[in-house]
Amino acid sequence: MSIFFFPRKIGLIVSAALIAISVVGEASANVTVAPEAKELIKVGMTAEQVKTAIGRPAMDTAFKLSGQRIWTYAVPGGQEYLEVSFAADQTVKGVRLAVSNLH
Repeated sequence: MSIFFFPRKIGLIVSAALIAISVVGEASANVTVAPEAKELIKVGMTAEQVKTAIGRPAMDTAFKLSGQRIWTYAVPGGQEYLEVSFAADQTVKGVRLAVSNLH
């Protein structure tokens, strides 16, 4: 049995992964929203409407190939976070309150 190693292919795979996802901006522990902020966000809202409703996100993750992005907001207490996902046309496609598994 032979095992072949193709460093060039692995390099291409790693490069593709780095191109697919990039984090825009920096996480900020000072940007928090109440869990109730989830109720203010509706599918179809624009990014500007979301900013007006609940402020700037703590983290902005962009998926370059698909054009989608996810804004993440910290929730006081550090156990939960709010995610707002945007479609390629930069309108809200979903919002969820999730529990962090880092604590």
